Amino acid sequence: MPHPCLPRLLRFAGVVFALVFVTASLPAQIVSYTFSGVTTTNFVEAGAITTEFPLGTPWTAVLAWDTGSSPLYLDGSQGQYRLTSITLTFQGISGDWTTSALPNQASFTQNYLMSGTQDQTQFTSGWGPASLTNQTIADWQPYSINIILTDLTGTAIPSLSPAPTGLDFSDWNPLVANSQLKLYLNNNANRYILGNIQSINVTGSAVPEPSTYAALAGLAVLGVVVIARRRRT
Repeated sequence: MPHPCLPRLLRFAGVVFALVFVTASLPAQIVSYTFSGVTTTNFVEAGAITTEFPLGTPWTAVLAWDTGSSPLYLDGSQGQYRLTSITLTFQGISGDWTTSALPNQASFTQNYLMSGTQDQTQFTSGWGPASLTNQTIADWQPYSINIILTDLTGTAIPSLSPAPTGLDFSDWNPLVANSQLKLYLNNNANRYILGNIQSINVTGSAVPEPSTYAALAGLAVLGVVVIARRRRT
């Protein structure tokens, strides 16, 4: 004769299988990169900002995106996707200066340029001081963080869709002079700080989104409830 708890165990196993299947099929995965280099051009009038951040100032930018996100814009030459975060840090004379994009402001665009003979990926925080957490840098205001990767061989971006699961830097590295940091300092985009890119490192990959953890937590709670009910009977 079957054990009296067997039907409940089978129902529990079915629910477990369903939740595991849903969790495994969740597309949301976060990939993160850290860019670093030093500033090379201060295209701005001399003053507090050039004193605090002279040429050669070290900088670091950390950015991330969801590889399962839908495009914000997509056509035959451009694909735009949301960045989940982007943070820029300058190591100034008197200390670090840091700013980050506010939620739903940052994005990145993959472009086929020059009739497909060039590839470019541009990461941006959005536009205007109101899109950033720290809205002052010395005696100026930050308007936009931009990190540009350019490949003159046109082979770095295999497809504009779906969102990339990573970046193949074998295509970017030989042409590092065409890739840079650009921090805009006014609304006319004619004042800015440029920085070269000396290193790019993967700082996170295939990290489950909160929805994945929520599904797992729900599975655990369900298991506890079923076991508790079984013990009461």
